[in-house]
Amino acid sequence: MVPKHTAALAGAICLLSCSRGPDPGRIGVFVETNAGAVELAAYGSESTSDSFTEGLTEGFTFPQGQALPAAAVVRRIYINLPEAHVEESKLYVLPSLTARWHLQGHQERDPQPLATQLSKSDKGVYELTSDQLQGKTSGYVALLIKMPLGVPDRLYVIQLSETRSSSERVPGIPGSAALAAAIDRWLSRDALEFVRDGELFVAAPDGTAPRRLGPQGVRTASAPAKEALT
Repeated sequence: MVPKHTAALAGAICLLSCSRGPDPGRIGVFVETNAGAVELAAYGSESTSDSFTEGLTEGFTFPQGQALPAAAVVRRIYINLPEAHVEESKLYVLPSLTARWHLQGHQERDPQPLATQLSKSDKGVYELTSDQLQGKTSGYVALLIKMPLGVPDRLYVIQLSETRSSSERVPGIPGSAALAAAIDRWLSRDALEFVRDGELFVAAPDGTAPRRLGPQGVRTASAPAKEALT
């Protein structure tokens, strides 16, 4: 028999992951990839530069140390940014994050936008797709979002990589490893620690089999357990 709290946890996860698209109550940009749904939590902020050789150009600055998500295939993008001008969005595949756009006359080396299809659900969430993403295996899928006057534009990015999958997934739509870890944390809450034959064990109050932590677990054990081992 499945414990009630396990069934409740699975039901809560299904409410988010069993329906297509993100929860309409979640604000942000989300990507459906071959490995599942990924939230693009970080974005590059618009920055302009003026030089004698290039003139006025626009680029995007990303937070230092921010790991970018990655996937082998990008299928579609969901946009839930009520304040943004989503209809003016443009999608690119960039060779690098140092790309710049000339603001005083377009140049051939400027990034070229992909042809896209944009639709809007009755909940206000936009869905963006592009047939030109098919066959793309490298670079960065970059979504340029136009913001209101006075607010810097944003560039949401996910790297195309056949060898690396993102660990930054949408909360509530975990991969198998994240799901297993969540269930493990749930079942071992208020865990009971005990000592047997000089080693530390932990068991959940629902009667699941105890797990052997061994002497190395002493550093994270409770005070009574530490005393029992010494």
